[in-house]
Amino acid sequence: MALGNRLKSRSEELGIKQTELSKRLKISRSTLNGYFTGYREPDLKTLEKLALELDTTVEYLVTGNNPHPQKALPSELSTEEALLIVSKNMLNRAPTEEELRKFLDIAKVFFDAKD
Repeated sequence: MALGNRLKSRSEELGIKQTELSKRLKISRSTLNGYFTGYREPDLKTLEKLALELDTTVEYLVTGNNPHPQKALPSELSTEEALLIVSKNMLNRAPTEEELRKFLDIAKVFFDAKD
């Protein structure tokens, strides 16, 4: 099941309409619909907000694993944990150590550039 399908399934389980969810997230309904259809990919911050609103985990939204927020909140994930989740979604498999290291290097450059 893809990210969009998990978003749709979870929102239906909770009875949350896309219009309501987009208002809660402060994004347009068309942007949210893009996430639901797979036309767009949310960034990590948006994934965290989606997981919080849908009472689930970022890991579940991205991989389908660990649907219940039992351990850390998404904002408590380490950079490495967050990158592992995102890279699994991008590659459709677990990344190699080398790929994960490259993802981390790219993220460090990105965040250093923002400061």
